[in-house]
Amino acid sequence: MHVDEEQLLIEQGCVKEDLWGGGYDSIVNNKPGTNASSDILDPGIRKKFEDIVRKLLNI
Repeated sequence: MHVDEEQLLIEQGCVKEDLWGGGYDSIVNNKPGTNASSDILDPGIRKKFEDIVRKLLNI
């Protein structure tokens, strides 16, 4: 996620720890104490993410 977009979302009430960005081959939420990888390390969050993407892509 671009820093300008992140700032706009925070100003609109989003919580920084809940914001994720993505690119062609990765999902990014590298934040100390939250997620120290470009992978989604928490199995529960990863499952929720996969469910949302599958629903959005109708797969």
